[in-house]
Amino acid sequence: KNTQSAQPDAFSDCGPDARKLEPQKTSADGTVLPPRPIPLQINHHVGLLLFSTALNTLCATKEEDTPRTPSNMLPRQWLSQILLGAVNIEQSKLLNTGHLSTLLGDDLYKDLGKQRQWLGQLATDDIIRGVLQTNARHLDLSDQSDFYLDPHTKHYTGEKNVLKGWCSGIGRVDKVMHSDFIHNVDGHPVYFETTDNFLDLRERTFDFLERFRTELQFEEIKTLTVVIDRGIFGAETFAKFVDHPHLHLITWDKDYRKDGWEADRPEDGQFIFERTRNHSRDFKPYHFSYQDQRSDKDPRLRRIIVRATNPKGKTIEVAVLATDNTRPAQEIILLIFRRWVQENDFKYLDKHFGIDQITSYQAVSYKELAEEITDKNMLSTAHRSLTKQRKEETSTLKTLLWKRERAQRREEERESAITDLEAQLKQQQQDQQNEQDEQSHATAVAATALLRKQIGSQRGQQKRAAGNIKKWEHKIQTQHEKIDQINRQLEETSAEESRLEQMIEREAVKMKGSRKRLMDALKILARNLFYIMLGPFKADYDNYRDDHVIFRSLTTSGGLIEADEHQVTCHILLEPDHPRAIRRYLENYLRDWNENSPEFPDGSRRPITLKLITAEGLQVALPQSPFKPNH
Repeated sequence: KNTQSAQPDAFSDCGPDARKLEPQKTSADGTVLPPRPIPLQINHHVGLLLFSTALNTLCATKEEDTPRTPSNMLPRQWLSQILLGAVNIEQSKLLNTGHLSTLLGDDLYKDLGKQRQWLGQLATDDIIRGVLQTNARHLDLSDQSDFYLDPHTKHYTGEKNVLKGWCSGIGRVDKVMHSDFIHNVDGHPVYFETTDNFLDLRERTFDFLERFRTELQFEEIKTLTVVIDRGIFGAETFAKFVDHPHLHLITWDKDYRKDGWEADRPEDGQFIFERTRNHSRDFKPYHFSYQDQRSDKDPRLRRIIVRATNPKGKTIEVAVLATDNTRPAQEIILLIFRRWVQENDFKYLDKHFGIDQITSYQAVSYKELAEEITDKNMLSTAHRSLTKQRKEETSTLKTLLWKRERAQRREEERESAITDLEAQLKQQQQDQQNEQDEQSHATAVAATALLRKQIGSQRGQQKRAAGNIKKWEHKIQTQHEKIDQINRQLEETSAEESRLEQMIEREAVKMKGSRKRLMDALKILARNLFYIMLGPFKADYDNYRDDHVIFRSLTTSGGLIEADEHQVTCHILLEPDHPRAIRRYLENYLRDWNENSPEFPDGSRRPITLKLITAEGLQVALPQSPFKPNH
């Protein structure tokens, strides 16, 4: 508790009403008694009260007919722990559960084993759906129709036989877990599902989008536009989007070779997009020009050729595919060029909310999942192995044929050279017989000997080459026999097989994603609540480099609570020593926040007021120990 003499200094920044006193009281003889200060209670998590309105939406009230059960208490506890920086159950041991209980009015679970046990019981479709729908309401999602879709991949390094897939984080194929994420155009995560690589993105996209529509309660006839960066290419997939009455697709034209711009026709439009950097007045212009065409592969698809120039003057040319034939091209271009907000959010979710954590290592075999999974046919392992083997043997055959052809070509050249050398030798021998001069005769004899030596060398090479050709002929015949044998095996081998049966034969498993999905749903809710609460401070402070760091220090700060049965006043004691200018921004933020009449999240419906205090001049009085020292 504070001593009375320290109050004016400790609360000097909080206004004259920062310290409330009880009403005047009189004794039995009518004497007025001095006012007694209301006790202050230390609480390490006072900053969490900034989210009190959102926490109240997940709160079971203290009315008698409302049960206080783990199903309506624990999700709020876990959400609060995530907002305070404990992004998993293990890290919650670093929080003060008693102080958190004071704020939430619940008997919280401090034991980590109990929390993990309840996580397994509460990770149901109904509770996860409720959290995601709460998140959607906070984002006013029903009025939105443009979304980014991208699978976020987590590298799995455990020993379980998890399916493999491409992991961009390590740049190779390995065991992975996928979380298919949907963000809105502002970069806020709105929906996701955890899965593996049993179905690729093209195969699971449409069912996934229908569940997204149903789970978040969009109208059945509402048209949704999905922007996808990669992994969706294929004529059949594009045709499904074109034929779908309530879905549109925007994506890149894969392997565009910068050959689509028509030089003999003018551009169809141009515009400038200004992207802000460190504050609202710091922006960089990006210039765009485009030609709106039809796709060569499917005339029903729009292909927009875009030339984009950054502030440094560097220009790139890309092609964008879209199924919406009525939407302005500028909107389509901006949607796909601004999808970096989703990639940035993946980094933010991982760094501050632990979205990459696996949560649970429990798995289920595909044999147990057989009745739940829609099977599909795929190229059989045996057929694929034989095809690969035939390809390797064919490659070896091509090498041998090339060597034989080269040897035969050289043999023809060598035979021609021998013929020329023999003609020269015959001529040299005739010249030698006609030479009368002794010196000239000796020169002719040497030349004749040299020609014979060259002919002998060529004959030797010819003999060795014939042996090599014979050896290669034998190898070529062997390769033909191998390939013929593989072809016969391929004819007897089924080209397709059940993927599910293959997974069962391989004893493959799928990670149980329900626990991770519940915790991740709470994490994206916590992330979005943080951004919503940050908004007013972000606009007022107008410094994008560290606004979220400063605001996070406010939400995770401790302080003092003074409360009675009618109201609660909380004094936040910031841990960082912010400059006075930043403190003024925070005080302005709290003043506006208090005007919204928030309620204390313990279910008592008492109004709450938040204020800042400073540590200077704050004194703590400890009660005197009843035990006397030994000396």
